[in-house]
Amino acid sequence: MHVGALERAGVTPAALIDPDPRRSALLGRPWPGVTIAPSPDLVVDDFDAAIVALPDQLHAPVVIELLQAGKDVLVEKPMAGTRAEAAAMVAAAAEAGRLLAVAQVRRHLAVKAWAFALLRSGALGAVLGVDAAQGGRDDWIATGRGYVAQAAGGVIVCSGVHTLDLLTWWFGPLDVVSCRDDARGWQEANATIELLAGAIPIHFELSRNRSRRNTIRVDTERGLLEVALDHYQPRQLLAVPDGVDVEPFVEVVDDLPGQFDRQLRAFTDALDGRWPPSLATGADGVSIARVVEDCLTCRTSDEPWWMASAATPS
Repeated sequence: MHVGALERAGVTPAALIDPDPRRSALLGRPWPGVTIAPSPDLVVDDFDAAIVALPDQLHAPVVIELLQAGKDVLVEKPMAGTRAEAAAMVAAAAEAGRLLAVAQVRRHLAVKAWAFALLRSGALGAVLGVDAAQGGRDDWIATGRGYVAQAAGGVIVCSGVHTLDLLTWWFGPLDVVSCRDDARGWQEANATIELLAGAIPIHFELSRNRSRRNTIRVDTERGLLEVALDHYQPRQLLAVPDGVDVEPFVEVVDDLPGQFDRQLRAFTDALDGRWPPSLATGADGVSIARVVEDCLTCRTSDEPWWMASAATPS
């Protein structure tokens, strides 16, 4: 997806870096003759900024090495597997005086920035509570050998971080009250997380094998605001309180490539000294790593959904 965004923007990368030359050659098809290298240190003088889209557990060492070499970095989510790794990445960026951003692509769904501005305007009054539901069959297939084996965790890490990031962006740092999931010593497919953003209670359900409504509902003093969590929904804006003086949201076709295009533009804006609100910071990444770590530390077990359903009397 990053390669497609670069191609659509008319950007030719200085180098493509991957230890698998066949994969690098495949990614480099849009740019015949582009430099291909198995390691950043072999081409470190050829580029000023990097997009890091590696298995999660490789983010910290590679990003820190790039920052120390004086490169600005956009790193895929989740930024790191632990809060300690995330904090080390932020510290390396500060020490080197370089930019570190996190690729939270779902921030770039058009309705997200619109809703963020509406919430920040105060037109809806105080936020009373939040309910988020995310889920569906997860049949995404990784083509890279060993990618799944190096993934950092279950549904909370692989897809839940999208919504945890959105909640952090809109409402501020999150504290975990409780986390129930069906991991039972393995990786969880379903989880229910109770959070607090200051005094705002947040209920978050997520699944990788059951359909959910995939929206976020914000209960405010003026009424209900409900927006889509992803581009798969037929409408991005589902509810807004009546009588609120706000610039109307215009529904548009907003596919995933378009979100990657806006993310790339946001990163280049940041490189030019204009950091947009929709671009996640390294500090945001540390916050999300802390929440995920706290969820996995305080988790309690739920019965798998199919066992609970079977046990329900007819």
